[in-house]
Amino acid sequence: MDKLFLNKSQSVAFTGHRNIIGNKRPELRVAVDNALIELYQSGYRNFINGMAMGFDLLAASA
Repeated sequence: MDKLFLNKSQSVAFTGHRNIIGNKRPELRVAVDNALIELYQSGYRNFINGMAMGFDLLAASA
């Protein structure tokens, strides 16, 4: 398998809590969506996370 090369200056990592209070999830999702749009417009192209339950998966689905 070829080595994966990611330009660090174009990379962002998301990680967070496993437990998200249910009523905060929609508000958090909007904030993550907005952050991703802003980051993409600023030139970031690599979005990385650990795929753990909670915030990681919320960010990955965005």
